[in-house]
Amino acid sequence: MLRWFQSHNILIDLAVASTLALTLLVALHVTGLPQTSQTTFDSQFELHSAQTVGQSFVREAPGLYRLDVLVARRGPTTYPLLFHLQEEQGPGDHVVTVELDASLLQDTSSLIRRPNSYQSFTFDPVQNSRGKRLYFYLESPRSTPEYPLVLSFQSHDAYGEGTRYVDGVEDCGDLAFKAYYRDTPLATAAMLLRRLTEGKPTPLSLDACYPIAAFAYLLIFARLARLLLAFWFTLSRPQ
Repeated sequence: MLRWFQSHNILIDLAVASTLALTLLVALHVTGLPQTSQTTFDSQFELHSAQTVGQSFVREAPGLYRLDVLVARRGPTTYPLLFHLQEEQGPGDHVVTVELDASLLQDTSSLIRRPNSYQSFTFDPVQNSRGKRLYFYLESPRSTPEYPLVLSFQSHDAYGEGTRYVDGVEDCGDLAFKAYYRDTPLATAAMLLRRLTEGKPTPLSLDACYPIAAFAYLLIFARLARLLLAFWFTLSRPQ
């Protein structure tokens, strides 16, 4: 067995590195990577009673299936939170409604909580073409001013392709949100590559830089794993 490992060094390293690369690519696709996001915030909006708060955004790819919003609760709120998605702000075509028990949200008044926890709203993929404007909004008509829901937002214009709305009226700033799309693993990897190279100096701005570096790291890892395995075979072999 040890002699076989020693005679097929390069093939084994390439096979292990390729398997690891494919595994990472699939993991990246399964976990998802937001293609549209606005994650900065400096203010909070308290949602209760008949209020609504929403955000418009431009769909960057087909297959929108999930929106994450930075929303929490303050106190023992158990009333439902309603998430709505539609084609445009106003009388646009309604796409989906998701109802969530507000008690599942993080409680900002609790001493034990995860900071800046996004809440995911998932639905059947929206297959319309990219580049169209969508609008989502949230409401919790049974919540009270004493125990409201809390949404984080940036008070200035942080996301140029959309805006925040309060009670259906355009307001300053943008909600903190992330949009996810069902795409192929290669398309997801290409999007990650664009993000890595954007604004970087040469050679870090070259598309080939990161795949080559990643595969080199995987080859080094495969070589170390093979050496450790060969060393283990040597130790376990009868003297």
